Amino acid sequence: MRRLTTALLGAALMIPQAAAAEPLQPTARWNVDISEAQCVATRPYGAASTALTLGVKQPALGGIVQLIFASPHASTAPFAIETGALLSFDEDPPIKIDLLFYDVLKAGKRILLANIPRHLLEEHAGARLMTIHSKGLIEQQFALSDTGPLLKVLGDCGVDLRHYWNIEDDAEQKFPLLKEDKQPGKAHHATADLSNVLQASDYPGQAALRGQAGTVRLALLVDDGGSVADCTVIETSGVAVLDAQGCQAMRNRARFEPAADATGKPRRDGVLVRIRWEMPSD
Repeated sequence: MRRLTTALLGAALMIPQAAAAEPLQPTARWNVDISEAQCVATRPYGAASTALTLGVKQPALGGIVQLIFASPHASTAPFAIETGALLSFDEDPPIKIDLLFYDVLKAGKRILLANIPRHLLEEHAGARLMTIHSKGLIEQQFALSDTGPLLKVLGDCGVDLRHYWNIEDDAEQKFPLLKEDKQPGKAHHATADLSNVLQASDYPGQAALRGQAGTVRLALLVDDGGSVADCTVIETSGVAVLDAQGCQAMRNRARFEPAADATGKPRRDGVLVRIRWEMPSD
C-alpha cells in the first residue's frame, strides 16, 4: 500500500482563535494520511501561535478509534501519564474517558490520546461541537464538520488495510492466539515466543503506585520480515498507561517468524495477543 494524503470536504475556515468561551474553529480541511499500517486524519484549529491539532486514527482491526490532541507545550511530562477526562458532543451528557498524555521534547508539543469506541463517533456524526474537559490539562470545545464523510473515508481505509495485511473481515473471531501449529504445504500465521518481551522495568511507575493491574488484548500487524508494524488495543485492561506500555513493548522487542503462504513465501499478517499485567513482587 503506497502512502498518500487526501484532503477532505469543506472549505477551510480561516477564522482567528476565538475567546476561551467560544469553540475553536478549524483553519483547514481534514487531511487523511494513509500509510501501510494505519490511517490517520488530522485537522488544525485556532491561531498559529496557539494552534491545536485534532486527529483520528483508524486501525486495521477492532471497533476502537484513537482521538489525538496535539498542542504547543514546553516539556514537563517526558513519560506517558494517565488521567481522566469528560468528552461530550453538542448538549449530550458527558462521557468519562481515559486520557494518556506526554510531551515531545524536540517538537515542543504535548500529545493527548484517548481510545474510544468508533460507534461513539458514528452516533454523533452530525454533532456540531465536541467538548473535552480534563482539569488543568485541556478544557476546549471544537467546532465539528464533515464527520460523517471522514468516518466513511477512514472506514474504507480500514478495509484496505485488512486486505493489505491478509486479514479476513471477521478476523477478530478467527485470529489465532499464539502459538499456532504449522503444517507442511499449508499457509500459516505469524508465530513467536513472547514470554520474554515484557521486562520488570516495563511496569509503569504510575500504575505501580496505584496498585493497578489488568489484561489487555492487542492486535499486531506483523510484516513479512517478522517485525511489528502497528499495535492496536482491542480490549483495554482498564488502565490506559498499561495498554500503551504493552503496545510499546511489542513494537520494540517482539520478533515473529513471519506468516507464510502454502508455498512457504513470507507474507504480512495480523496476530492477537493478550498481556496480563500483574503488580511486580517485592
